[in-house]
Amino acid sequence: MSISDKLIAAQLRIVDRLIEWEELVGDLYKRYAVRFPEQGPAWRQLAREEQTHAGALGAIRKMLDAGHHLEGIGEFDSEIIDQEVSDVRRALKRADHSELRLDEAVKTARHIESSIIESKFYDVVSCKAPGFERIAARLRDDTARHLEKLRRISV
Repeated sequence: MSISDKLIAAQLRIVDRLIEWEELVGDLYKRYAVRFPEQGPAWRQLAREEQTHAGALGAIRKMLDAGHHLEGIGEFDSEIIDQEVSDVRRALKRADHSELRLDEAVKTARHIESSIIESKFYDVVSCKAPGFERIAARLRDDTARHLEKLRRISV
């Protein structure tokens, strides 16, 4: 396996973990929609957008499959991503507990939306593949909107 192939394989593993993370975040927001029905529409919208983000990362994965590579992705080691995935998994378990309060859910979601993955990834990572910048800009904008939407949820 060439160095280029090894680089792309490592990047694919990172992107696959990011796809998993976005899907888990979407699942968490769906659970919050059920748990807090008064804010359900806002949580469901956030969940749909997280699923869209997973799809956007799938498009980035296809760019890698086509032989492109991501610049700057080395800033995000797999341990950071693994920790974020573990945090969301814990939040999913907590979401099923009846004692979870809305302010805790909002705090958790704000933490997720402010995480290094959401807040810095698309500022640091770049790719020369056509369409990458459009995808990255959309994901950056969505994250900013998510934080604003979370600020508006009444707690």
